[in-house]
Amino acid sequence: MPAFFPPHLVTTIKAKADIVEVVDLHVKLTEGAGKHTGDCPFCGGKKKLTVTPSRGDHGTWGCYKCKQGGDAVAFLQQHLDISFPDALRQCAERFGVSLEELEQQDRKDDYKRDLKMSFRDQQLLASGISNEYQKYNVRVADGQLEIRDRYQRGTINRQGRKWEPIAGDDMLLHYLDLQGKPQLYHPAKGHPQPYIRLRFANPDLHKGKDGKTRKYTQPFGSGNHLWLPQSIIDAYKNHTRIRTLFIVEGEKKADAMCIHGMNAIGIAGIHNLSHEGAMPEQLQQLIRQCKVDSVVMVYDADWRDINAKPGKHVDMRSRSFAKSAYTFQRYFKAFGREGIDLEIYIMAHTDGVYKGIDDLLATGIKDKEEGLLLSDF
Repeated sequence: MPAFFPPHLVTTIKAKADIVEVVDLHVKLTEGAGKHTGDCPFCGGKKKLTVTPSRGDHGTWGCYKCKQGGDAVAFLQQHLDISFPDALRQCAERFGVSLEELEQQDRKDDYKRDLKMSFRDQQLLASGISNEYQKYNVRVADGQLEIRDRYQRGTINRQGRKWEPIAGDDMLLHYLDLQGKPQLYHPAKGHPQPYIRLRFANPDLHKGKDGKTRKYTQPFGSGNHLWLPQSIIDAYKNHTRIRTLFIVEGEKKADAMCIHGMNAIGIAGIHNLSHEGAMPEQLQQLIRQCKVDSVVMVYDADWRDINAKPGKHVDMRSRSFAKSAYTFQRYFKAFGREGIDLEIYIMAHTDGVYKGIDDLLATGIKDKEEGLLLSDF
């Protein structure tokens, strides 16, 4: 049984699930004109539950009183208090969907797709980021606007300390400042340069001096910078109020959250919020100008993974995250000296099926994001 269900596998299972049969196992339904009705098992509303088998691709249910609703999988999740993967498995077993066959076909399809898709396109697809969304405008030498990719297919010419984008199969991440211009860093020698981070397509081929595999690299001495999604840049320009600002590890996670209405900025790692021992000036400017009320640090589900390496504490990872949380809290409490009273929260993702919140948004709760109560944010 798979622990992770890609979008097309989820769609296949939901299409096979008979919404009326699923609900009728738990609620006595009465058939009417194109729909079935019954008592709501969640709020007890008499005849308030409606099941419509023909609406959408796989039918829906909903209660007029408590406003809950969804598809067959969502009903099992809520009624039986089980996880999304477990509800999918129940539907697959009941309606004769062979997960083993689907997995085999899935591996074949993935292989074919991987041959056609670049690493960069695979990364964006997995996080639910469209190609159109990630475009940005930049003024070139003659003053004309040029449309470019923030997530660019390519690699870096790393001769000595030179940092020059060239054609390749890795992914280049172009950072922007609060004005929407390329974020600059100051190398030890020479003029300021655009800050571009590199995500390796094959991390196993790139190891640091300590022998550890590296997923990312960046210009030597370039420091830490914030990944600012376009909606955050727009909010800053327009003095739009941001009640809750999320801080998340990773560029794609920040963009995915912003796409779903959660104002977020990205950092390169859990210990990369500061630069040279101080909070980035742009973060302070953003909090002041957008009148932020609350800041939330979002950790991936692997924050509690244990360590099995010889000579290392088993709770080394959780200790590291605890230290990061303390630093996060200390930085933002400092705003109190300026009369800015921020509410500070730590949000720890605990679903082992979906490691990051971008995975959760793009796959786990796709089309049901209201379950996160985004209006509260």
